[in-house]
Amino acid sequence: MKELLNLLKHDEYQSLFQINNKDHREEFQEINKEKEFFSIILLQEPIHESMFDNPKYVKKIPVTHKSLVEQEAWNLMSDDYHRNYDWIHDEVAKHYNELENKEKFKEFDYYLQCLLSSYYPQALEECLWDWAMFKWFDNNDSEAEFEEEQYNEIISQHEEEFEKYKKEVFLPQYKFDYELIYENYIPKPLCYFLGRSLRSQFYIIREDNSKLSIAMGSSIGSGTRETHGFYGHLFAEIQKKIKPIKTFVAIVDNKCNFKIKKKSENLILLRHDLTGNYKINHDISKQILDGISMTQ
Repeated sequence: MKELLNLLKHDEYQSLFQINNKDHREEFQEINKEKEFFSIILLQEPIHESMFDNPKYVKKIPVTHKSLVEQEAWNLMSDDYHRNYDWIHDEVAKHYNELENKEKFKEFDYYLQCLLSSYYPQALEECLWDWAMFKWFDNNDSEAEFEEEQYNEIISQHEEEFEKYKKEVFLPQYKFDYELIYENYIPKPLCYFLGRSLRSQFYIIREDNSKLSIAMGSSIGSGTRETHGFYGHLFAEIQKKIKPIKTFVAIVDNKCNFKIKKKSENLILLRHDLTGNYKINHDISKQILDGISMTQ
């Protein structure tokens, strides 16, 4: 751990991104061979539910969500979206054909909000049906299908609760979003790069003046997949043609403990998404990556 922390010491750092359509071999030709290169593979276990109430590692953010009825109405409307889109577009064009596109979109949004209200009756029925169905199966071991008869039976048995629920489905939902506080358990500056991905690879170039240039590759989005392919191939070229690239494989367990799982004096790459978003000839990629250690 101490060796890694020493390598990560920095006066400043910059983020590196893959520029679309740039070939890593251009970058390789311009690389300063005196710089220090190393890599970190970070594996994160899904956080244990007991950690969500630990303010050191998790920030709870109160969030007000749409009501159940509005949420269900949006779902129903989304199923008809393309048909509705064409209809609204024609209506707006018919009444306000002279409007600029920006104004047309405002009008379109207004139509969409009005249309949403037309789905409320069906959305309410769906919510009430689900409520009664869960009520039924919570209190019955019967294998019978849940149908109109069972629905009416539940309503008659829980009439007061049913009437209360009919109002509650129109109220906003109060929930919490949970944001991990990475800087409290993952070394800086790695903690500033992390997001939803449970597998990430950091490509790090260290300057003499302790400046770090860092690229992060992962499978979570097209940009990070392209970055992984670009820098994965670049570092493979450096490993084979210039000097070995030290790689640390670190893991964050489900209790937010950061540990070094493995250290290699040579480059290790996360196997997936090295090609695809990063456009490279299959045979050339195979030749460059041949002999490079891979991990899941």
